[in-house]
Amino acid sequence: MNLSSRQVNSLVNKALTGYTNARERQDIIEKIVHFGYSDEHLGEEIEIANQVFEKAQTQKLLYGDFTQLQKTFILRLNEEKKRYQGYRKMAKLKFVGNLFPFREILRINQPMKRTFSGFIAQASDLYDNIIKRPTILEKLQDIGFTIEKMQQGLDKIAELKQLESKKISIEGDAQRATRIREDAFNDLKNRFSSFVTASKICLEDFPQLREVLGIMERSSPIRKKKTAEPTDTTGTTDPPILNNINSSFFDITTNKGAVQYKKEESQTIENNQS
Repeated sequence: MNLSSRQVNSLVNKALTGYTNARERQDIIEKIVHFGYSDEHLGEEIEIANQVFEKAQTQKLLYGDFTQLQKTFILRLNEEKKRYQGYRKMAKLKFVGNLFPFREILRINQPMKRTFSGFIAQASDLYDNIIKRPTILEKLQDIGFTIEKMQQGLDKIAELKQLESKKISIEGDAQRATRIREDAFNDLKNRFSSFVTASKICLEDFPQLREVLGIMERSSPIRKKKTAEPTDTTGTTDPPILNNINSSFFDITTNKGAVQYKKEESQTIENNQS
């Protein structure tokens, strides 16, 4: 379950609003106490909601620490890889021909390991063998290899291993804190859902009190009335029916027939009157 801080804060705020406002209104407590929501019980629910917020903050801090440490670790790892690759290339260029066996001793004739543990082992072997084998160091001194530099390489490798262990530890703490936060969130979600259900039942006839608890009724979406589709008369053979109008006078396209009929009808009426 991937929870965001916004989701946690939203639930906590809703719960605290409902519990706190219910506790401050005697007229509400009198009605919901039948479901076990006494002043004391509401106080316990408020404490649980506050604990969820605290657990979320702890998880956020630990995850932030892990993220920052992860960035530092990657940066240091890349730095040490670059250091080792430089010494590795110079040693390979030096140990050619009859000096080729020294490559095997320093493990630089093998491909560079991709895993963290493999890289640590290879780099440590290079630095450690050069320090412990004067013969090898003597042949590399003219290209800048010194005991001090090799020891510095070993020290950096040791620091990198400690950093990796710390990263793993904080990552584990952050993962545990995430599980604790999610369990607390789900528990509060169920508790507050029960409170809302009980409040709706007890305050069914008191919508203004439900609003005090932050329980807002969802209004149904207004649906637009469907309008009748216009009738398409294109291509029909039957003209519109008009009372007392001869179809021969009616022109479907221009309605001239209707105009003509009215004109003739009025003339007939005038003739009859005269």
